[in-house]
Amino acid sequence: MNRSLAFADRGSTFRLQRLSLQNGSFTTALDPTVEHELKRLDDLLAKRVLNLDATDEETSAFDEGSGDEEELGDMIDEGGAIAADGGDPAELLARSLQPWRPKSGAVGAGWPRGSLLDALTKTPDNAAFVNFSDFVNDGDPALAELAYDVKDQLASSRWRLDPNVRAVLDGHDAVRDYLIARAWVVGRIRDADAMVHYLLGNRSGVKGVIDYIAVSAARAYVEAQRLRVPEYIEDGKPFSLQVKASAPSFAKAAFVPAIKAIADDIMFNGDAGKLIDESGMGPFSASIRAKLVAMIKSYPVKITSANVKYFLPHLIAQAYDLEPATVTDPAVPMGDDRGWKVQFQDTIDQEVDVDRGAVHYAAQLFHGMVMGDELGLFDAVEYLIHSRMVVGGGMSAADRALRDDLKLYALSNEFRDLGAPGQPIEERTRASERKMFARAVFDQGDGELMEGMQRNTEIRSLWQVLMLESARYLDRAQESYNPESFVSKQNVMQAVEDLQYNLSTYCIGWPQVIAPVVDAEVNFVLTRFLRNPSVAQQVLPSGGSWKRVLDKLNTERPKKKPVRAATLLYAKAKQGAAIIEAIANYDPAAFEDESNFSSFISLVDGYITTESKLQPSRQRRDADSERHDDGEEKAPRPPREPVANDDDDTMSADHDRAAAAGGWDF
Repeated sequence: MNRSLAFADRGSTFRLQRLSLQNGSFTTALDPTVEHELKRLDDLLAKRVLNLDATDEETSAFDEGSGDEEELGDMIDEGGAIAADGGDPAELLARSLQPWRPKSGAVGAGWPRGSLLDALTKTPDNAAFVNFSDFVNDGDPALAELAYDVKDQLASSRWRLDPNVRAVLDGHDAVRDYLIARAWVVGRIRDADAMVHYLLGNRSGVKGVIDYIAVSAARAYVEAQRLRVPEYIEDGKPFSLQVKASAPSFAKAAFVPAIKAIADDIMFNGDAGKLIDESGMGPFSASIRAKLVAMIKSYPVKITSANVKYFLPHLIAQAYDLEPATVTDPAVPMGDDRGWKVQFQDTIDQEVDVDRGAVHYAAQLFHGMVMGDELGLFDAVEYLIHSRMVVGGGMSAADRALRDDLKLYALSNEFRDLGAPGQPIEERTRASERKMFARAVFDQGDGELMEGMQRNTEIRSLWQVLMLESARYLDRAQESYNPESFVSKQNVMQAVEDLQYNLSTYCIGWPQVIAPVVDAEVNFVLTRFLRNPSVAQQVLPSGGSWKRVLDKLNTERPKKKPVRAATLLYAKAKQGAAIIEAIANYDPAAFEDESNFSSFISLVDGYITTESKLQPSRQRRDADSERHDDGEEKAPRPPREPVANDDDDTMSADHDRAAAAGGWDF
């Protein structure tokens, strides 16, 4: 059998689907309307209506490659049902697969007259004939052998396919065999590798079925909701074209929102959108198009097709002016983790009461907590200013800008927010304030809380569950060699949802006020002091980055406990903030996209690795009994999983990461 070099024998079991709560199998939970359309299509294509003896000379010539699809189309009877003596396979395979449409006025519900499904639905099943699967498996030995190889390649590469492609092929043998038969007869494909690429890449392959299902299900949704979408039952009209172009996911959590967005856009923005399209001045991004539609609808002068070319250029300029700036001053170094750059989204998730903006602020607060206090950035700068620059001969401050910054920060207890417009002056934060809110939101540190202030006692266990479930997911995925084995995302996704709800509950009020200030102060001291060439050269004559300068200061200054290397703690700050940002942006439909889920798992895996490097010092601290300031003893940590020896082949590296994560601490 031939093998496609585009697909490996073993599918990537890392890319797997969420548990379906409806049937208990580890497959994507499909939208009910999509599932209904898929089943109806599979049932119709499984009808026995083909007569293998009905092939005439003209269709035989086509099958051998002397004709083309257009010539065969001339022989198609557009009347309706298939003749009583059975249908010619070549004739039926050449018929178009047109979407179902609901009843509207004089047009009855069903498929366009003369289409394949119109003929099949009007023809009863007949045991004397065969269906498309029989045609593929029993009609021609060469086709049967080719089909076997094609099915084997599709099965071995199942997990690398798009979720919509899997939804069409999985459990719908009649649909799959119909596509193979059409590629054989209409596409004249005689090679297994070429047929696989034809099925997956050609519009007449699986993509055509996906378009059929998407449009049919979308029309059924519009009909059921009684939405006033113009011309939604017509092919070639805006609704059908936009559904095909958007390629909505068939997942239960994603399909209806995608179709509703298209329907709303056509119903409420149809006239304005049409003016934009007809102007010939596009294409525009989704955000710019939305702004243009709003401007056209609210413009004091009615914009029509006759005057749009005069008004639209001015509106386009306004729309781009309203876009958030993406270019910053190159003279001001900016970190990638400035949480205030994230636009606050004051929205409520329909499934869980989640304030995504609060979780964004939590990511910002986490970054400032690790950088400012755990890494000792502020203490190191205090030592630099009040000790290093004074004792032992002091340090030179020849740069006037440096002197101004030192005066502002050390004498006035203020700093400049370098990332804000105009660089306004802010008051420095206090260690007691930072520690108080870090303990309130992340249950971290020894900060004293105000009377009546609640502490987030759940965050540690929820974060630990996320680390453990992510490590277990990686472990199980890598151990699964059978392409048909299943690994569920459910536990990881549930852990993310729990953290999303938790952080949106606790990171509200004052934490959202102080988090941007802490982040701005971190950026100021890094940019103006530790990254200052004059300061860096005097602290570290051998040269190095700000991390080495900070390590040098942390080594020199008096402290209660050792501070780990800046590279490790900075990696923890970045990775942890990025994970919380991903949690803030999480929704189930996004994680159905394998690239999004793989990126998140990789991010958590990197954090676990960083934490495992920081673990030894924490294990020594954990050996002592820890008590809070109020005398309450901390709850014992869950037991760690055993770590295998180097010569133990029964436990993978992912088990080691899971064991390290089992003792996770902020």
